[in-house]
Amino acid sequence: MITRKQSIENFSVKMDELIVSNYLLADKKITAVLKAVTASKLFYELICFTADGFDYATYFSSLTRGEAFPVSNKRLLIAFGFSLFTEIDCKNEDLLNILSIYYSADSFERSYKIFVEEFLIPFKNTVLYVVEEMMRKETESQKEETEDVVSFTEVDHQIKIEAVKQPDHSSETKKYLTCYKDIQKILISEKAKIIHCRHLKDNEKSDLLVLLDRFKDALFHGKKQEIKASFISYKYAVSGFKRIDSEVDDVERMLKFCKAI
Repeated sequence: MITRKQSIENFSVKMDELIVSNYLLADKKITAVLKAVTASKLFYELICFTADGFDYATYFSSLTRGEAFPVSNKRLLIAFGFSLFTEIDCKNEDLLNILSIYYSADSFERSYKIFVEEFLIPFKNTVLYVVEEMMRKETESQKEETEDVVSFTEVDHQIKIEAVKQPDHSSETKKYLTCYKDIQKILISEKAKIIHCRHLKDNEKSDLLVLLDRFKDALFHGKKQEIKASFISYKYAVSGFKRIDSEVDDVERMLKFCKAI
């Protein structure tokens, strides 16, 4: 797996490429950002923490049309930013539609520049600030010989969010449980394919198995944002090895069917 320093550098580079891009190429640049962060344990932990208690659909529907997305609350900004990127990558949101509604201007080119200045740059700076604070807090904690785990709640007093009540969708729950069983069968097969693939190095097998187990854990807990983050991590990783006959596309269809992503 890549180091924390490499994770931060990769995120920064990919965000810069998105920032200097244009609206026609932005979708691909967003995908590149997601590939960079989902390969990192550091960013995975950040995304899962900020997504705890956050419901994308509820939050997005509460935003005022015609006004730029809020950026003052660090935790909300990070949770919403990565969720928005994921929705765009999964084709559930259309960037041009977002630009038209929330960053309207006399042209898409101008709309995108406003989007960059008012959302993408604050988002990038906030993420970098928070991950650096996470690492600083962890270093201080290690020096004091206390817990070796980052205390996210100490990162910044502004990183607060009131819990969003999750709606009770009993029919969706039943649908999810059905998909869960079917996906688990596929993941058993996926694991066997990775272990027995002769074209993978031991470290490559180890990395893929870590990502696969992370996805399985997220499915067990049933938190939508964790499922999205961990699935995309595994999807992009295993897609890089063409000789593995992965069923990741089937898994993605099932997750979309039960509205887990």
